[in-house]
This record gives sequence, structure tokens and C-alpha cells, in this order.
Amino acid sequence: MSLGADVVEGVISRFSNSGNAMLQTDDGEEWNVGPLPASAEGERIRAKVIDSLWAVCVERPYANKEYLEEMRSRTDLSQQELQLSNTGSTAPVEDVGEVFQVTYSSNTDFSEYDGGKPIYVNLPQVLEGLNFGDQLPARIIFVRRGIAVAVPALDSLSFGEIAAGDIVEVEVEETISDGEGIVGFESRRGLPVVSSDVVGFQGATLKLGVVDVFNSHVAVSPSVLPEGSLPTIGEVLLVDIVRSLSDGTARGLYERIPTVTPDSLGCFGVSDPFKMAVTGYSERGVSVSVEAVPKEKRPDIGDTVECTVITPYKDGTFCRVEDFPVWVSDTVPTPVSSFQLSILGVTPSHLVGSIAQLPTICDLEEGDSLSVEIQFEDENDGIGLYSGAPIVVPDGRELKGKRARFGVEEVRDASVVVGVNALDDVPKVNEVVTLPNEGRQGGRICVVDSLPFVLPPGSDWPSGDVRLGVSEVAPMGIKLSVADLPPEHRPDKGDEIEVCYSDIDPHTAMTLIDGVPVQIPQYEWSFHGPLRLGVSQVRSNCVACSVGGLSSVPAPGERATATIDEATEDGCGGRVNKVPTFFPRMNSLSRDDTEVLLIDVDEDFLVAVEINSIARDLDVENATLVAYYRELLHAKECWEDDEFYEAREYCQAARELVTGDNDIAELLRLDARRHEIILAGEQVRRERGAGEARKIVKEMIESFVESNGPVTESLVDELQAYRLVLDAYRSSDSESRVTISKGYLIAVVRKMTDARNREENRWKSVTPHPVISTLLARIRLPSVPAAGKINEIVSDTPEYWPFLTLSELT
Repeated sequence: MSLGADVVEGVISRFSNSGNAMLQTDDGEEWNVGPLPASAEGERIRAKVIDSLWAVCVERPYANKEYLEEMRSRTDLSQQELQLSNTGSTAPVEDVGEVFQVTYSSNTDFSEYDGGKPIYVNLPQVLEGLNFGDQLPARIIFVRRGIAVAVPALDSLSFGEIAAGDIVEVEVEETISDGEGIVGFESRRGLPVVSSDVVGFQGATLKLGVVDVFNSHVAVSPSVLPEGSLPTIGEVLLVDIVRSLSDGTARGLYERIPTVTPDSLGCFGVSDPFKMAVTGYSERGVSVSVEAVPKEKRPDIGDTVECTVITPYKDGTFCRVEDFPVWVSDTVPTPVSSFQLSILGVTPSHLVGSIAQLPTICDLEEGDSLSVEIQFEDENDGIGLYSGAPIVVPDGRELKGKRARFGVEEVRDASVVVGVNALDDVPKVNEVVTLPNEGRQGGRICVVDSLPFVLPPGSDWPSGDVRLGVSEVAPMGIKLSVADLPPEHRPDKGDEIEVCYSDIDPHTAMTLIDGVPVQIPQYEWSFHGPLRLGVSQVRSNCVACSVGGLSSVPAPGERATATIDEATEDGCGGRVNKVPTFFPRMNSLSRDDTEVLLIDVDEDFLVAVEINSIARDLDVENATLVAYYRELLHAKECWEDDEFYEAREYCQAARELVTGDNDIAELLRLDARRHEIILAGEQVRRERGAGEARKIVKEMIESFVESNGPVTESLVDELQAYRLVLDAYRSSDSESRVTISKGYLIAVVRKMTDARNREENRWKSVTPHPVISTLLARIRLPSVPAAGKINEIVSDTPEYWPFLTLSELT
């Protein structure tokens, strides 16, 4: 358990191979507490955490002088840090960034601040005239193991000619945490230097680039070194490995430039560098890897080579072969300093080998079956072991960590090449394979009955057994796809499918039908019943279905009975004869058996508008109605993209399509005309300002269709309200909010209310127009009762495109 202030409590659960006691907390965390006596096993103790691996025991009688001395030899802690970890006051992390007065003692000793907290001040050599006991303002950069590390917090400090982008050499004085992050001096001028991402160690000299220059210090990083000063991608370097960090990386130096190896390396601190190739660059340094060294420049899999022993590590031994680090899983006897080993594999940080023995592979023949666990990868190949000999699976790197059965293809002198395609008892191309649900939980590669199967991209199917066809039997596995199922075992293009929507996975829009993955379009609404769709495409991972895949669908202009399932922001979703259908402008759920007019066929759904029984007697042809609504839907798309000119043209085209003399035809023309006028006003307002827009709208209202009906009067009221809103903008052509006068506000409210409340007003459900509502929302309303009415009108305005449907007209 954690006791706060980085103190943990637990039981000494075991001792490591190197003799260090391991403390395990109640939460299962484990800390290395160093050289405690064997009698401490099973004892419950407290310890002070010093980094991600180590903690210092604070329990008597273990925490004595001898224990602290031994801990110092096993870690990179200073004597002062050990003493602080064991007893005494510590600096809190909350002090980072704060400025405190510090009493100067020397360039290297620890001082105190704020009532006895320990602090180390990184003083530049150019700072002269300080005497013992002088007070110095210092800004804390970080707190490391209870000790604050700071730089002078001076108003100005002359650094001479140094700027961002310069290359500097830095002498490391302190590290921040676990070796990552440094404080030191610029070598030539003695300037204080800080970096939060560089890995170093006390006494190291690093080549870095200047990120920024502050009054108190210089910030540096390898990420800003000029391109010409860095090695190129693919270049093979000799890297000194400095240390391994708790994040699993190994850090090193190449010509004083920090390097990063992606895997930890247990042989750091050796005198001679190792060969690695450059893979990239980061803020931490140059990324390098043994794995990236081309095969022709390093020992290859199966080679037998002479090696030199470096150090024991993790129940094995690290060795050196031709300047490459090699880990051998065997324990090498102490007197042995060199021996012959066989190369088995390669990782990002080292080669893998075994003590050379003549493997028992001479009795293997082509076609023999072997069960092999793939343990390593070499470029694209997977590498396993059999009787001490490397087993190579061409293109099998994705099999790493999996055990499967392979057939022998070729027996070489020191290795064996195997492949699934060399087995006789495997499925053939176009055969049907059923993968059980529990067998395909291993990602793209799954092993079923000891055989590796390769699934197609996008194989995140719902749970259940899946039927697939064999597309290829490759060395690394049996490749499967839906498209390679024989046609009699899957739906084909053009086939009709009925899908139960409740079985559809909402994330992938997939379901399994007789074990075959089927995918439908992603809809913005849900369905409360089955769907009828057609197969539009047979892909490698599924059978794709859509409305466009149906061989027969209702044609535009047909009347049909629809079921409404769910409302959306733009209308409603439902079905016509089980076919997915979208109903624009329908703003509430209707009962089943709703009469609609089909106006368009999309790839994913039909488009229809609601009608009712009276609408059957409309004196307007169905084809005309379909074309009319299509034009308004095109206008909607342009309106949403702020393309007002194009939207106006579509509205004008819709109005000109309806030529009848009856009341319904007149209402349809009026509806398209009101859109045209408002869209014209918005186009002019944005291009030439609200004043010009008001003139245009006024002229268009005067030329509006003259009619004595209440519908026309309510439309004129709505358009007049829009003109009054534009008046509020006349004094300011910007898009920013403006203030409307009380008089204009009352006039707008009156017009909007008249437009909504007139008898026989078929526009009641859609007024005001969203354009008007948007403008009203931008106005700063005065504190009068009318303002509340405006807010009510704005909040009630629908967001969808507000054309009239046949149901509303009749």
C-alpha cells in the first residue's frame, strides 16, 4: 500500500538472482529494496521510493550505514540522496517553477531553502562575485528524489552570442529521474543547461541543439540538431550503450549524440560500442536498432560464429559477435570467455543465439510435420527452434508468439525452412473453412487445430462461427476470405437479403447470416423491424448489401405505404416494403401505414415525402411532384454549404416545374418562392451588407404573387419580419452581434406572431425560416417582454429544410 510522500509498505516476497530483496505491496506492485539479509524474507517493511525500480528501506535495524553504502554502489544515488531517502526533510514536487532565496555555499554542495528543504543550484561559471553565505534567487526546475534542482532566477544573465539552433556540447552535472532529463553546463562558456527529455549520466558530454535561451539557462534537445550533424536513416553506427530505462528502452551515445534503442539491453556500461542502424529521430535522440542493420552487414540466421562473453543476464549470457550484442539463453561456465554460437534470431536491441551444437536435424525430410513456436522475427521471416536448430517460416513475422504446425520445405546445414503449404492435410483453395468463435480471438492471425489461418482486413465480425473460403495456402498460413467461398455457400451480387436489424453490430454494421459476414450501410436512425436489401458487392471480409443492390425497388413517383421508425435532425427514418427509407421534413413520428410519395432512390435508402388520402385527388402529376421535391432537396444541400446562389437557382427551378392553376399548385409555387426570396437576401447580405439586402428583399416582396388567401398573407408577414431583422443590421454589416431597438423588436414579434397564428396557415409548423432564426439569435435583445417572445420563436424553429409536404398542404 502507498502511505503518501512516495513511501510504500509491503512484504519482502523474494530475493532476486543478484541477491536484492523484492518488496511487494498489497496492490501487487514490486520494488527492489537492495541488500537486506535473508532473514528479512516475509517481514513487512516500509520503503521510500526513489525511481520506477528502486526503493530505500526506512525500517530499523535494516536501514543502517552499511546498507546505505551498499545501496549507493548498486544505484546512481548520491550519499546526500540516500540520506534524504532514509531520513530528513525533502523538497515537494509542488515547488517546481517557484523562486526561493537560497544561501550560496559552493558550486557542488547541497544548500537549503524555505526552512531546511534540500536544494542544488546549477551555477554558471560566468556568474562571479558570489561569496559564501550570499543570498541568491533560484527557480526550481525539478525535484529529484527529494532534492530540488534549480537555476539562478536572475533578471538577466549575459550568455554572449548563443541562439536557438546552435550546436553545443553539454557536460552533465545531474539527471532528473531515472537518468532521463539533465542539468549541466555548456562546455565552452560554462552556461547553465537544462533538458527534460535527454538521457544522460553524471560526467557525460553530449552534443545537443539549442531550443531556447532564457535569462537563467539554455534549453537544449537533440531534436533541433541541424540535419547535416545527424547520421542518415539506415546508416550503421557504433553506439555506446549507457543504460536501460524502466520504459523498456536502452539509451546510448554516438559521437556524443544521444541514441534510443526500442528494447532494453542488459549489457550497458561495456567498454566497446555496438553496431546499430538508424531508424529515425525523436526529441530523445537518434533511434537505432540492430534489427535494421541489413542482413549482409550482420551475422545471419543459422550462421555459426565466434563470440566473446560480456556478462550474465536474465538466466542467460550477453556476448559480442562482430561488434553486435548477442543474448544466449544458456548459462556459460565462468572460465569460458569465448566460444562458438549459432545465430537463431534478431530483435531491435540484439541478436539471439545458442551455444553451437550439431543439431539433430539430419533425419528430417521434406514434407515432415513439425510443431514450432515462432519466437523471433528476421525482417519478414518468423524464426522458431527445433532441436536447437533455427526454423525459418518465410514471411512469417506476424506469427511471433504463436505455436503452429508446419511442413518441412528444405533442410539446410544449420537451419530448416518450413511452411504450411508443405503439409498434405490442409484445406485447398476455394474449400469452405468454418472458424469457431473462440478460435478467432487472436487478431488477424488465428491458430485453429494447430494450423495458422490469416483473416482478411476488416475482420472484426460479430461473435459467432464464421464460414470463409480458402484464397491461398502460403508458407505462413492459410489465407481466407468471404469472396473465395463457393457461390453456393454465400449470397451473390444481385441476390436479395432480409436482415434483422436488431442483430446488426452498431459499430461495424455487420451481422452473420448462416455464418457469412454481411454488412449493411451505416444509418443515422434505427429500425424496428426487418430490412430488405440487395447484395451490391462481395468483398474479402463480407457481403456488402444496400438498396442499390436490389434488382427491383419502387420507382420515383410511385405512392406507397411506409412504416416510420425513428426521428432524426433532418426528418424521419423508416421503411417502405421493408426497404430503408428517409423522409425529409417529417418532424414527428407517425403511425404505421403512412402514405408517402417516392421522390428519389439513393444507394443506401429511398427518399419519400408524406401524403394522405386527400392528396390522391391532387391535380398535379406525380412526375412533377417528384421533380419539384428533388429540386428543393438539391437546394437544401446548397443551403447547408452556404452556396446561396445555387440554392436560389434550384428553388426557382422547382417553382417553374409546377404549372397548374389549382390551389395546391399555387401553394407549392409560393413555398419555393419564399425560399428564393430569403436565400437572395442572405446572399446579398453576405456580399454587400444588410442595407443592400433589405432593398432587394423589399423589391421581391412587392413582386410577390398577389393573393387574397390567408396563406399568402402569412408568408408576406414572415418575409416582412425578415426585412425588419435586416434593418437591425443596417448599422453594422459585420457578422458580429448587434443591438436591435425596442421598436424594431416589437415590430418583428408582431409580424412573426401574425405569420404563425393566422387561421388556415399551413406554414405554422415550419415558421420562422431557419435563416431568420439564425439572424435573430445573433441580435442582442433589449430587456423588454418582446425579447422573451423572440427567444421562444427562435427555440421553436426546426433545423431541417422547411419545405411543405403534401400532407400539410391538404
